[in-house]
Amino acid sequence: MKKTTSLLVMLVAVILMFSLVFTLTPSAQQTVTQKKDPGMTPGNLYDPKTVETIRGVVVSLEEFTMARGMPPGVQVTMKAESGEVISVFLGPQWYIEDQDFEIQPKDRISVKGSRAVFEGEPALVAAVVFKGDRILKLRNEQGIPVWSPWIQH
Repeated sequence: MKKTTSLLVMLVAVILMFSLVFTLTPSAQQTVTQKKDPGMTPGNLYDPKTVETIRGVVVSLEEFTMARGMPPGVQVTMKAESGEVISVFLGPQWYIEDQDFEIQPKDRISVKGSRAVFEGEPALVAAVVFKGDRILKLRNEQGIPVWSPWIQH
């Protein structure tokens, strides 16, 4: 009788242990993924290896949405000194509007950011925007947005 009871207790313990492991695994994986790619969003195209600075004139400002469920962002179309017309992705509209930094068509700006291709067209994911003596910092050196909860200020 003692043998049967101890086997039953051991069996229940093993079943509970396996169910606990399988229950915790998805959330543990999610946490690891978030820590591994803290700035990653569906539209994050930032690559520190492709950072460059482009100077030119703002042609237009538009609202854009990278993916369903994401807040709208601000995109600048810019004509670079080289003659290239390029889309520059700044960041979420709520963040950009909260900064004391205004960008208008015909403004001369310089943008340091990561060169990318978005929907088959050249693009730049902005890290820093320079306008006169004003600076708008949007991302750190690794490309993590300054509005991200993972960035350390």
